[in-house]
Amino acid sequence: MNLPHLKSHYINKKGYIFTYDIIIAVFVFIIIITASSFYSSTSNENKLANVQIKNIGSDALNILVKTEAMDKLDENGIKNELETIIPKKYDMTLEIITNTGEELSITKEIPSHVFIASGKRYLVTTNNKIVKVEYKIWQKE
Repeated sequence: MNLPHLKSHYINKKGYIFTYDIIIAVFVFIIIITASSFYSSTSNENKLANVQIKNIGSDALNILVKTEAMDKLDENGIKNELETIIPKKYDMTLEIITNTGEELSITKEIPSHVFIASGKRYLVTTNNKIVKVEYKIWQKE
């Protein structure tokens, strides 16, 4: 009757299982803390500034239409007007295509690592041309 010997063997096995359980719990805890800190840091991006950039681009295009700068489809005239409209810390490109096949491109080098807002608008000029304008706007570095 080796009853004391079996009892001591059972206690030793309980200690190993308890240790493994704690190791697994600590590992799961570290994973949860790491994941939550990662997601909380990415959610702190300034999303309101991104919306503001898009609104600035839309407003600039609206001013170009209201001042009839788009009617002439003059590249230099549109560039000059854009420089006066857009705040100095932003850059903007325009791709303009008419229903008659005319194309006009006012481009600048677009950086690859900043937020770029874009939009599209259709309008009718005073000389009855249908124009599609696509814009991209971003904050300068």
